[in-house]
Formats: sequence, C-alpha cells, structure tokens
Amino acid sequence: MDTERTYSFTTYDEVISNILQRVAPATVLDVGAGSGKYGRMVRSLFPGAWITALEPDRESIIAHGLNDVYDEVLEIGAQALIEQHPRRTFDVVIMGDVIEHMRKSEGVDIIDFLTYRSSYILIVTPEAMIINASPWYLGHISAWSSADFANHTNWASDQLGQMQLFILRGYQTEALSLKHLVAQINAEAITISYGDTSGVCDLTQVRTTHTITDTRADGTSDTWGWRAN
Repeated sequence: MDTERTYSFTTYDEVISNILQRVAPATVLDVGAGSGKYGRMVRSLFPGAWITALEPDRESIIAHGLNDVYDEVLEIGAQALIEQHPRRTFDVVIMGDVIEHMRKSEGVDIIDFLTYRSSYILIVTPEAMIINASPWYLGHISAWSSADFANHTNWASDQLGQMQLFILRGYQTEALSLKHLVAQINAEAITISYGDTSGVCDLTQVRTTHTITDTRADGTSDTWGWRAN
C-alpha cells in the first residue's frame, strides 16, 4: 500500500478524541476513511456507535480491513453521498486530511450538505502544504483556511504551523453547545505538536448574529435576531 494514499497527521488526534468523549456520538461518518484511524478511535471510545466510512478507494478498503472497522463502508465519493443518501444524518462527521484532496467546489458542496445533516463536523486540514501526486486525488488540489468558513454561522478553529482544526456546528440537535465544548476543550490545555513545533490547543469560536425583518403588506414590520451558541 502506498502510504501517501492513507497518511494522516496526528497533530489534533488527542483533541479529536477529547471532543468525541464529550459529545458521545451514536452515529459517526468518517469522510475519506483511508487507513481507518478515526474509525478505530471512535470504536475504542464507543463500541456501540454506528460508524460509517466514506471511502471510494477500494485498495485502501481492502488493505486496511475497513469492513472490519466500520459498521458500513460506502465505496463512493462525496458527490455520490449527496445524491444517493439525502436522508442520512449523523451526530459527528470527521473529515481528517481529506478535504484538501477534493476539488474546492466539491468540498464546499459536501460541507453544506452535511451541515444540514449533522450536529458537528470536525475538519483537519493542512494550509499551504504542497503535495503534487498522481492520480490527482492523492495530491493537494484545494486550499482551505479560516476565510473559507466566514459564512458559516457557528464554528471554531485552531492552528499550529500548517495544521488546522475546524469545528463546524451543524443544524442537527447537539448534545453539547459549541460554546461549552470550546470552553471545556480549552480548559484541558491539550498539548499539540507538528514537526518540531508544539503548543496548546486554544480554540477560537466565531458566532454570527442573525437579524430578520418581516415586512407586511401594509408597510409595517417586525425585526428579530438570534445568535448561535
């Protein structure tokens, strides 16, 4: 097995594990499961959870025994998930070292789709890390940073060196608000490392205040607003 197919950075592994323990998901989707690292992590924490892998690379599925790790393995890509499984929902979606391998439009589409269908989306992705490879999907073909989530209503992020963690609050009911999750993770002062650099995970939450004005036929109107937690 070519390791560049399945390599996953470990910078935020402990943080992801801590998040999972606090959210306690019953259903998890691992997008781009690769070697099955996150599936094994979830299984060790929650043996009874239903874990789904999205992995279009049959070679990875066979080489890493993904059918023995996950409750189901969907051998399809992101676009096929949108088209074939519109009614599926998940407590947590994990996208670890995968979104940079997607075309930008495909990455935006799958995030929007899963925002409606999950409570939390956890994204780990490097910034400005050049990897050119063949086939094309083994290389990095789209760039992601905090600017790409500016229109999301409620999210948090951390970065060490080139490695980034994004936590997006989906529209499904949550077990723990993002505000409280961020506070609890930051209180743990979890040590993270990337190469020769180390630090402490210090998540920053971004919340959007929404205002809606409803204008009636007679010209009068009502205005109200809310802020995501």
